[in-house]
Formats: sequence, structure tokens, C-alpha cells
Amino acid sequence: MTKKSDHEIKRPTPREKNLTGPARIFSLNESRLLRGLSRGAFLALVLGGLVGSLTMDLEAGEYAAFAFSLICFGAAPWVITRTGSPATGAIVLLIGALGPVFVPAYYQEGIRSPYLLWFVVIPMLAPLFLGARFAVVALAVGLAGFTVLYLRQWFDPGLAGKAVPAFFFYFNLVLAASFGTAVGVATRRSNLRIRRDLEILEQEIGAKVADVQKLTA
Repeated sequence: MTKKSDHEIKRPTPREKNLTGPARIFSLNESRLLRGLSRGAFLALVLGGLVGSLTMDLEAGEYAAFAFSLICFGAAPWVITRTGSPATGAIVLLIGALGPVFVPAYYQEGIRSPYLLWFVVIPMLAPLFLGARFAVVALAVGLAGFTVLYLRQWFDPGLAGKAVPAFFFYFNLVLAASFGTAVGVATRRSNLRIRRDLEILEQEIGAKVADVQKLTA
């Protein structure tokens, strides 16, 4: 067998290198995860809206919020494919997630609404796709919403006087949202460290391969 010359060896193009690079791998994984989350959120909201409409009287604002969120959840995978940006799809997904959390809570039991527990997922997922700053913004939005719903009981006596004090619900929601944000930020930083380590490793391996090729040339 004869040794192939440099011209006969098919070298990978820059695009092919990117397809196997750590950054590309992370981007593909993020896109797959976001598409799965979007489809899961869409199906969950359809099921929740159906059960809610059959078991209670929903307000027009709740139907409007559900419809807007369904559009966002359904459009997120298309946005990712169209723009090639998982971050853009994540923004659409997270914006859609706000509707089914706060709008039903406003109409149903305020700060005591079980819908609010779903907000914890938002600051937990936000830093994975959009960075720690966006997670802090999401947390601020959540805290503002919780505060408005908590203060609303002072203007609507019908919401007060429950067996469990409203402050207990408020405290646990704030605590859960803060914890979710901390977990998300920590996970994001861990992923960034892994990405940097993989890129450094790839560069070191490439340099060693180049040295070996020079020695065997």
C-alpha cells in the first residue's frame, strides 16, 4: 500500500469541523431539548385547558392567555429552525409560559393559586439557554407578580380569611423561585465550564496531531 499524498487526503471543511466541535454539539443538544420542551408544554397546556374548561368556569382573559401561550409553544420549534438560534426559541417559549401562570392565578384564588408553582420552572430553565442575567430578570418578574397577587387580598376581602394565611403561600413561592434561579445559574455556569474545557481539549489534541504529522512527514 502506498502512502496517500496531502492532496489525496480529504480534509474536513470548516463547516464539517463545526459539526463535530463542542460548541456545535451543545447547540444541537439545546435545540433538541427546546423542541421537546415546547411540544411537552403545548400538550400539557391543551390538557390543562380542557380539564379546566370542563371543571370550572373560565374567564375570557384565561382563554386569551391560553391561546397566546399555545401559539408561543407551537411556534418555538419553528423559530429555532428558522433562525438557527436556540436562545431565540427559548425566549418565545418562556414568554408563552408566563400566561398560564399568572393569568389564571389572578382569576382563581390569587396568591393561593396552584398555577403559581409552575413559575419555578421558568428561572430554572432560563439560564440554561439565555444566561444568568435573563434568569435574574425572570426572577424579578416573578417576584413582582407574586407581590401584586399577595397585596390584592387587601383590596378584595373575599380572597382573605382562608384557613392557611396568604403569607405562607407568598413566602414559599418566593423561596421556590429563588431556589430554582440558583439551580439554573449553577447549571449554566457548569455547562459553560464544560464547554470551555472541551474546546481547550480539542485545541490541545489538534496541536498534538499536527506535531505528529510533522514528525512522520
